[in-house]
Amino acid sequence: MADSLIADLVKWYQFDENKEDYVEMNHPNLDRLIVYEEADMKKIFASKGKGVIFVRYYGDADTNTIVDEIEKKIMLISGSENISENEDK
Repeated sequence: MADSLIADLVKWYQFDENKEDYVEMNHPNLDRLIVYEEADMKKIFASKGKGVIFVRYYGDADTNTIVDEIEKKIMLISGSENISENEDK
């Protein structure tokens, strides 16, 4: 169900951008990660289990920093443990 929701969100927030500009990326702790970047705006769609997050960000932060924060939040939503936090212990 999360895949269907992400597909719908991408369609809804795509506006006039090319679908090819939405890049699906591999992430070790996320089931799905799609990123769109344009100048100082980023759209990030992520899922883990039944948890889905969409973030539209305007600013200078690096995409990896935003994804790291999304990972922390989605672990709470999905009920999963945050692997990267466990590695620090």
